[in-house]
Amino acid sequence: MKEKRQEKKNSLSLKKAIDILTKYTSQISWLVSILILLIGLSFLYNNFVAAINDMGVVNALREQVAVEVVNMAKWEKINQSLEWKKQKLENNLIERNPFE
Repeated sequence: MKEKRQEKKNSLSLKKAIDILTKYTSQISWLVSILILLIGLSFLYNNFVAAINDMGVVNALREQVAVEVVNMAKWEKINQSLEWKKQKLENNLIERNPFE
């Protein structure tokens, strides 16, 4: 007896749930559609718009890259002259240094 009553309660609660779902089907479908649209837009933004921005950065960096081969002998000569200019002066070489 108790099992039959329990089965009746379950079937009644299931019927109530189905009635409620059929009553709000249009609202549920709109909600699901909006959620799918939002998820799709976030996917597109993360994958396509971000990739386009990255391509802009790559193009900007590509403009700064040297195209010609560097002549190492000239570069060494320029680097040595710059390093020579950066050397500190000896203490007794100049009595008054205007840059210190």
